[in-house]
Amino acid sequence: MVVGDLRGRDDCQKFADLLLKYFLEERNLFIISSDFCHWGPRYSYYYLEEPLPEIPIHKSIEKMDMKAIQFITEHQSEGFFNYLEATSLSVCGRNPISLFLQASLKPCGVLEP
Repeated sequence: MVVGDLRGRDDCQKFADLLLKYFLEERNLFIISSDFCHWGPRYSYYYLEEPLPEIPIHKSIEKMDMKAIQFITEHQSEGFFNYLEATSLSVCGRNPISLFLQASLKPCGVLEP
């Protein structure tokens, strides 16, 4: 399954609701793959949370990626959405990740990553 553009949280929730029964079936395997920050002129992305001279750019980027990953591993859908909005972090797989996070928060049980 390839997840394309989702138009906000409402679309994400609708598709999560539709796919939930497939996520919960043990015989199904979903692999959600993504690279994270694409930084520099090629991507027109230059955001740094801590633009201090003593912190190398690659360390600042790594810190941003790890913060996004923390939201994922802790099943914090709202935190992940808000973080991406605040930083515009260029996570290619933001939509499938968001879809999984939304589905994992349903009351019938928490899905394990």
